[in-house]
Amino acid sequence: FDNFSGFIRLDRPLANGKSYISFSVNERSPDATELFNAKSNGTAMMRHIGNPNLSSERHTTFEIGFNGPMMGSQVDLSVYHNDVSDFITTHRKDDSGMKARLYKNIDATLYGYELSIQKNLMPGFDAQLNLNYTKGEDDTQNRPLPQIMPLAGSFTLEKKSSTTNYGLRINFADTQDNFDSKVLDVGRTAGYTTYDIFSGFEPTPNIRVSLGVSNLTDKRYSTHLNATNTLDSAADRTDEPGRSFFGSIQYEF
Repeated sequence: FDNFSGFIRLDRPLANGKSYISFSVNERSPDATELFNAKSNGTAMMRHIGNPNLSSERHTTFEIGFNGPMMGSQVDLSVYHNDVSDFITTHRKDDSGMKARLYKNIDATLYGYELSIQKNLMPGFDAQLNLNYTKGEDDTQNRPLPQIMPLAGSFTLEKKSSTTNYGLRINFADTQDNFDSKVLDVGRTAGYTTYDIFSGFEPTPNIRVSLGVSNLTDKRYSTHLNATNTLDSAADRTDEPGRSFFGSIQYEF
């Protein structure tokens, strides 16, 4: 495969912060699995066969962004559009869920944004919001791309001092109604909200102790990317971990 990639970016300083525009072209060769995989099975739907005639993906991406203070907050925003020629996707023969898994090239479009906003509410007390969104479309077959996360993000409140910190993090994701369940996507994924608490302190100048609990309410949930759950008939896909405790001790010398 003869691939070409290039990148150009224009930064513009502003009175507060800076903005940028970037344009890139990236090509990706198909990997060994996509080209030559040959998993045989007596059941057709369990067969997984590569395609040695695949072409390289070509991504043409346009992105604009801003980083700097805005309305008393620190803002980092990027918006992008990615036009993909010969996107490599997996599919079922004749679009039948009972037939072998194959690979082919299609044309696709991906677009979305990433947003981070951080604000100091009072001395030593900060809030931060992170959002990520991507929409993926299979332009050749006029249906959604598989394995695309819905709108997701987190909101964190944290109190800090010179030797301690503690806070609450809220993690969330919207419902994903855009999916392609022919091969990879299990189907529609429900949205969720989970809560983490965390803290840290320094008993001495060179020792740092961190403690916390993730998924505080022990909520049962799964992300859109999780695989089918074949062990639990009550779940359509593998769950994320329930309530978990974590801790660490860091020593600097």
